Amino acid sequence: MALFQLGRAEHHLGKFEEASQRLEEAKKISERSDNAYVKLNPGLFLRLGLLKLSTQRKEDEDLAQECLEKVIKDSNDRCGVARRALGVLIGRRLLIGIKRGRPRGGEVFHRAVSLLKRGLAENEGAKADVPAQLTYAGLIEENSPKLALEAYQSAIRALEGEKTPVDAEIWNNVASLNARLGDVSAAKTMMHEKIDAEYSAECSTISYNRGRIAEMAGALKEAESTFRAIKKDAPHYLEAITRLAVITMQDETKLKEAEELLREAMGSPASKSVAAAFLSKLYAKQKDFKEAQTVLEINRNECDYLALAFSSFMHRFLDSLDQERKSRFLLNHIGAPLVSILKRSKHNSFAANGVGVYFAESKMMSEARDAFTAAGTGVFTAKTARVNLAHTQVHLGHRAISESARVTGRPSHKVVSNSRALFEQAEKLYQDAFELSRLSKSKADFDAHCELLLYTAWAQFEATQYRKSADTLTKLVHLVPSNAVVWFNLGQALLESASTRALRGKTMLEEMKMAKVEFTASRQALRRSIALDRHHTDALTRSQFETKHATALDKYVHQQDRTHEVNLRNATNEAEDREERRRHSLALLEARQKKHEEEARKEMDKQRQKEEELRKAFQDSEAKKQRFKEEHDRTLAEEARFEDEDEEYSGEQGSSRKGRSKRKKKEELLIEDEKPAKKAKKQKKGTIAKKKDADDSGSEYSDAAADSGKEGENGVELSRGDESEGEGDRKPSEQKRFALTVDDDDSDGDL
Repeated sequence: MALFQLGRAEHHLGKFEEASQRLEEAKKISERSDNAYVKLNPGLFLRLGLLKLSTQRKEDEDLAQECLEKVIKDSNDRCGVARRALGVLIGRRLLIGIKRGRPRGGEVFHRAVSLLKRGLAENEGAKADVPAQLTYAGLIEENSPKLALEAYQSAIRALEGEKTPVDAEIWNNVASLNARLGDVSAAKTMMHEKIDAEYSAECSTISYNRGRIAEMAGALKEAESTFRAIKKDAPHYLEAITRLAVITMQDETKLKEAEELLREAMGSPASKSVAAAFLSKLYAKQKDFKEAQTVLEINRNECDYLALAFSSFMHRFLDSLDQERKSRFLLNHIGAPLVSILKRSKHNSFAANGVGVYFAESKMMSEARDAFTAAGTGVFTAKTARVNLAHTQVHLGHRAISESARVTGRPSHKVVSNSRALFEQAEKLYQDAFELSRLSKSKADFDAHCELLLYTAWAQFEATQYRKSADTLTKLVHLVPSNAVVWFNLGQALLESASTRALRGKTMLEEMKMAKVEFTASRQALRRSIALDRHHTDALTRSQFETKHATALDKYVHQQDRTHEVNLRNATNEAEDREERRRHSLALLEARQKKHEEEARKEMDKQRQKEEELRKAFQDSEAKKQRFKEEHDRTLAEEARFEDEDEEYSGEQGSSRKGRSKRKKKEELLIEDEKPAKKAKKQKKGTIAKKKDADDSGSEYSDAAADSGKEGENGVELSRGDESEGEGDRKPSEQKRFALTVDDDDSDGDL
């Protein structure tokens, strides 16, 4: 126990050698001790394992692994530090073997990856474990470059945060991964900024990656000069010699030099597999297939890469074999090797794609679809696997339609709908592969680019998307204008599109006109294919094309075009008649509408006139009321003025303004009562005047006296007589004023 604590203290003080010795002694004692605490304490073995791992000496690795394995076992696999440390220990050994040419994979390889992956996931959010991240990235960079790049970037951030310089090899690996993932510009920038600017010396690996990045960017002369410089300075670096041979073999005049370089590169286990594969391609390019097969067959057991290359090479000759030999050939030379590769490395996407090809050639389309789906997850097999998966979907759709037609005489609607969905999925896969491909100046890339366009048009045609298929083929004829197959396919797509429009557009003149244009374009494309086939027979794919087929189809299109022309003429006449009837109806409707509008306008005018009259009458009434009010106000003002003047002369009799007002009201009431009597009197006078002589003055006097007596009875005249007698001494002006007042009262009463 004391040795263990002493070792811990020395470990904290940085005395790693002394701490390692103390802990190793404590381990030996604990193995012989009966003390359960000392014997089962995982701290002793964890510290000792970490110390032995940090020495990076080969003789200490076994002890370090033993201690870390014990910690993981005793902690029920819950110690993340021990898990990461053990992963780093095993991973370093594997990386050394990989540099020496050993293949990736196997149980130990996958255990190291699993330990590091789980340990890093548990350590997320804590202080970064840089050795674990770098080791994990180095192990998975071949099959998972994106995850490896993320691990490298995380380690770089941790080192920069600790102000620790980043090794040039790390920057080199990051640049290499960027280039492999297609970001060549970022790789070149990193090589220039992080390596050229900070490191004066340059190792062969960095120079090799610099040449590979230049090669990927299309700068072949720069890449060739870089590889030749490496060959001169480091002749043992055979990977650079292999790439130099690959660049050299693109020149038809330097094939012999390329062969010698590849033979030289095959001298090292690390570069033998790649060099042998390219040597086989070189012989195949020279049409020496026997020698190409010999190279691959001799070396196919060296590694999985050569086994895959051999299976791919043998697949090229399947079409030349009869069915019986083809089945044996598939099983022995393609199926069996690929299955053995997958048993050794189940994550090998190249092998999964090859197995999918084997299933497809064996007519096992469902199994092929599963294999291609698995292969599509790989970074470097994504495009090829998508293309093969799209082929499989198209074949599955065709097989479903054929089986349904064989059973029922014609395919059912459900089968046709499901097959169309498969064709649409194939179109999407072809388009994805097209996006992943890059159009470069090399003939191989250009042919692959055009072939993907042709496959896309094929899937669109099978999905009855004839117009889209014709548009895709139109793009393709601009890339390969001298290819008869493309022109023939374009003519057929335009024919189907035109026929569909002609059937659908019987009541749609624009559709029929478009169909006429497509019929004409279809004939032009077919005639172009016939003309080209007489001088140019290089087909883009293995599609069979014969001039007689194009000629027969051209005649059929001509017949359809003439029939459609008659239909179009009839449809045009019908459309013109319909248009004439429509215009006539519109004219009648417009006249009726104008009539309604005129009637509505007249009605509105009448309504406005009435409103104007009412408004004018209202304004006149208001003006009359205003005049009456003004006259009334004026009368009241005059009365008030007369009353004021009367008050000046009423002081002698003791009368007041208030008294005169009461008297005036009483007189008004009496006058109102007197009006009916006066009216009766007038009527009576009129009657008497008719009966008597107008010159009888005595009777008139008597009547006047009688009337006077009657008025006296009412008391009106008596009151005035009394008042006149009492005011006999007034001045003439005053009497006149009083008379005016009475006249005003009478006029008010009449009003």
